[in-house]
Amino acid sequence: MNRDEKITIAWCDSGRVEGTFASGLHFAITGTDISNQFIDVIRSKGMKIATQRQELFDTWMLPDFDSSDWLLWLDSDIEIDYNVLKCLMDSADKDTAPVVSGLYFTTVSYDEYGLPVPTPCFFQYDEIKNNRTWGKISMNVENDEPMIEAESVGFGMLLIHRSVAQKLVNHFGNKHLFLEIQDENNHGIFWGEDIVFCQHIKELGIPIYVNTRAIPKHWKTVPIDNYYHKLYYESKGIK
Repeated sequence: MNRDEKITIAWCDSGRVEGTFASGLHFAITGTDISNQFIDVIRSKGMKIATQRQELFDTWMLPDFDSSDWLLWLDSDIEIDYNVLKCLMDSADKDTAPVVSGLYFTTVSYDEYGLPVPTPCFFQYDEIKNNRTWGKISMNVENDEPMIEAESVGFGMLLIHRSVAQKLVNHFGNKHLFLEIQDENNHGIFWGEDIVFCQHIKELGIPIYVNTRAIPKHWKTVPIDNYYHKLYYESKGIK
């Protein structure tokens, strides 16, 4: 991302916001060399995530926000810092990487002790199973390829260039781009609003990347990050 490109932040407020979200964001973009790139913040309050995401997307496409080149989606249970955010911004490129997510871990399941099993929050396509599967990375994330192409990603920390958004509008018109799907043709699997949106992006042939160096904390029952990921699997004797 060029240093003259501008960013609007979008986030969904469920009414249960982690304080670390606000403090992390404040210290990441205040008084730093990336501060002047952030020019707007848009927020949607409610409990219907798909509707909120569409509302934020539609708002960003209004003429009032034409001066921003990128939309940075952040979830309110994500804690970022300057290094993580700058790492993500440095890997974004309007031509080669117009959609790029940070690498954060989510909780798909819990172990026998009630601890969340850290799972990378992106999907890849498994040709054998003919289905999307959770992304795979090594225990030592630093040794992975910096940029992994994904089938779909979560919206915890995601940069999207305006050219992608405009292509979506041009192609799909006023279609609800985040409307969840109960896929009856695929064992009744439920696709969340983030996966559905990414499906639309992939339909247009636009690549989606995960930056495995940009790792924020994801606050669940405990803050899950690369340190937790390594500690968890080392405790299980998994390398």
